Amino acid sequence: MIKEATDQNLPSLTGNPEFEAFKKKYISLFHEMMKYSPDQVGSQAFAEKMADMDEQHPDWVAKIEEDIEEAHYGKQNPIASRSSHSKKGNQRR
Repeated sequence: MIKEATDQNLPSLTGNPEFEAFKKKYISLFHEMMKYSPDQVGSQAFAEKMADMDEQHPDWVAKIEEDIEEAHYGKQNPIASRSSHSKKGNQRR
C-alpha cells in the first residue's frame, strides 16, 4: 500500500545518505521478491522484509514508491490519483 508522505518530510530525504541506502535496499528486496511467484516462500520472505522496512520508515517508503511511480507513469499517474481520492473520502468518514 502506498502512503502519502508529508511535504515537510520530503526535503530532508534528498541527498540523505541513510535514506539513499534504505532506498537501495528496499528496491533490491523488491527485485528479489519479483523473482518468485506469489505462492513461493521466497516471495513472502522478501515481502515481509519490505513490510518491516515500511514499519521503520513509512514516510521513506512512501517517497520511494512515489518516485518509482512517477518515473514509470510520469506526473499524471492514474493510480496515485485514484488512491489519493479514495483516501480523502475515507478521512471524511
